[in-house]
Amino acid sequence: MVRHLTAPLDTAAPFTPFAKGPLAMPLPTTYAAAVLGDRPGYLALAFGYRGYVNERGTYTHEEWAETRFAWPAEADQLHAELTHLDASGERVDIYVCPAVRYTDRRRRGDALPPAVCWADLDGDPADPELLAALQPYTVHSGQPGHQHIYVPLSEPVDLGLHTRLNKTLADRLGGDAKWSDESLLRMPGTRNHKTTPPSLVTDAGHWSGRVWEPAELAELLGIPLDAPAAGAGAPVRPVLLEAAPDPLPRRVQAALDHPDTLDRSKAHARLVAACYDSGLSHGQTLSIAANYPPSREKYGDRLADEVARWWSKVDADRGQQPAPITPLAVDGSAALAPAPVVSPETFFDRHTGVRIVALAEAVETYGPVATDEAGKLYRYTGGAWRGDGERIVTARVVELVGDRYRRSHTSNVLDVLRSREPKFTDAGLDTRFLNVPNGLLDWRTGRLHPHDPEVPNLARIPVEWHPEATCPAIDAWLREVFPAEAVPFVHEVIGYALFNGNPLHLAILLYGRGRNGKGTFLRLLGDLIGAANLSAVTPQALDEDRFRAAELHGKLANLVGDVDPKVFKATETFKQITGGDAITAERKYGQPFTFTCRALMVAAFNALPRTADTSEGFFSRWLVLPFTAHFPRGTADSSIEARLHAPAELQGLLAHAVAGLQRVMRRGSFDPPATVEAATREFREVADPVRAFLADSTTADRHTWLPRQSLYSEWQRWAEQHGHHTGSAAAFYERVEAAAVEVYGHPLQPAKRRGMRGFTGARLTRWDE
Repeated sequence: MVRHLTAPLDTAAPFTPFAKGPLAMPLPTTYAAAVLGDRPGYLALAFGYRGYVNERGTYTHEEWAETRFAWPAEADQLHAELTHLDASGERVDIYVCPAVRYTDRRRRGDALPPAVCWADLDGDPADPELLAALQPYTVHSGQPGHQHIYVPLSEPVDLGLHTRLNKTLADRLGGDAKWSDESLLRMPGTRNHKTTPPSLVTDAGHWSGRVWEPAELAELLGIPLDAPAAGAGAPVRPVLLEAAPDPLPRRVQAALDHPDTLDRSKAHARLVAACYDSGLSHGQTLSIAANYPPSREKYGDRLADEVARWWSKVDADRGQQPAPITPLAVDGSAALAPAPVVSPETFFDRHTGVRIVALAEAVETYGPVATDEAGKLYRYTGGAWRGDGERIVTARVVELVGDRYRRSHTSNVLDVLRSREPKFTDAGLDTRFLNVPNGLLDWRTGRLHPHDPEVPNLARIPVEWHPEATCPAIDAWLREVFPAEAVPFVHEVIGYALFNGNPLHLAILLYGRGRNGKGTFLRLLGDLIGAANLSAVTPQALDEDRFRAAELHGKLANLVGDVDPKVFKATETFKQITGGDAITAERKYGQPFTFTCRALMVAAFNALPRTADTSEGFFSRWLVLPFTAHFPRGTADSSIEARLHAPAELQGLLAHAVAGLQRVMRRGSFDPPATVEAATREFREVADPVRAFLADSTTADRHTWLPRQSLYSEWQRWAEQHGHHTGSAAAFYERVEAAAVEVYGHPLQPAKRRGMRGFTGARLTRWDE
């Protein structure tokens, strides 16, 4: 979707960028006004760490990173980040893209129509008279004779014209090839580490305030704006851009989102017609086309002429403009938006019957819809994709065709919508953002971005993101339930449960003997994640009921309490689900489908379960979180649940969880405290005591012969100490041979010596003492 930002991202914030004090030096607010302006968008920054001159004599960097800030809403955060970098003493060169973006990417063509031209000069200008006539705003980049000059424009211009202006400006002044909209230049107030010591990047200290009309600047530079494009008719006078309405008319948004053709000229023509039919002006249409990739890539610097040519053609075809369609916000904030101003007869043809494709397009003007690989239909509303798309599409079709509605109309429209490439696929689902009510949270950086239907994220977490939030009641409760050293690990478990995937292939086993906080913990975790993102299937049931695995599809976590500690008789499906393998599932009366489970299994047991699967592949899936506290009946605080689940407390818990998720993903693993490691060992021992005995009391040794009777006697002593039933010797030896490969890395070889039976391949650990 092409997004047009025409209102501040934070309308409550005044435009006072960089008002909070110095960086390396005070950053001139003139730079913000002359270069960046106050139109909302995204400011692209790049950071080059530890610069050096390579063997070719080129200045480069050991490390390069890029980021984005919402502009001007995040001006203070930008200032704080740059100040922190400067104070850290890190050798970092900071660059900024002068063209504010309409997306959070720094890619050619993703800029808002620029309202400033620039040139990067590395020496004396080739045309000093032109430079003097321009009266530009100037930034000295930190080396003698090196400067960036900026020429503010009175109006934004389309990217094709901007490239012509910038390139001609660079050619006339002898500047570097940094004229495209994704170019990076230095920002005043930062340091240039090409020099030793680093030089300050400063502005010239004065600026005349000269702002140029685009046509006036083009004339000065000798650019013929009125020259016809190749193949065009009469010259067309340039049209200055006008801000597009926000939100866009539904017909225009539909043309942008669903061109329904690979032919860029046809897609461009359809867009211009949609703008015309929606009552937009010529200048607004040019603004929209300038940010529409098919139009921009097809026509380049001829774009203004092509918009004018198609505008005239549509005007001649229509004769008069129809009544505009009522605008609708693209997030579809209402369940069913007001009906378009269109007659039901529009969707019927006396020769061909129902115009299904036109009806499907009209359905989408109410708001975006999309499918997953299984054909399930989703609709975008309130900043989130919801799984009730089929019901909403039916309601839209009824609204559009009125009394002429037939059930076949809905089924045919659904067929059209499902015939398109699915938006939500296992491989393509987003893992970068947590969708919260107040935006898209990039959990890696803690930065909040506006909601965007283009992000393929199906999980909305019901708790707002406020990084400064605290949760004193939850903090106190966690200290009651867990040892102090385990609390950061608990935060990491909670954060990992919010992540849309299970790349570490783990499950969490909550263990405690009752009235110890497991249920409260599960309810707290469930409130943070949200009921719509949860399932509740016991791990044993995954292999006992073929329909249960399907319940985990599309969920963030599977939370289940008071699980019966019965023996795991089969674990194949459990290991597939936690191992990231594709599995085939089915719902009752439904078709089988294949998916990769992303949900974290969190299961609470009052007693540790036994298992018939004693493989490392099973045990390595589990981390055991012990609940060692005990709250006797009648002593528990009856008001604790209400205090823990208060919105402010959950916001603080989310801040803890995101910090925990960052730690886990940065390490690529959990770092369990001693209590968790001990409980995980206990689980292995209870579930498979013979395996635990071998790991504890024997050592791999391919060349040593171990008598069976000595091994069994050692087992009897160990089992008595640890409270296990010894069982028969025959059953013990059979279990030893089955577990040997995973314990030692090689099998035990049965061997006799002096008539005694034994094994070659291991020795008793106490023999080394």
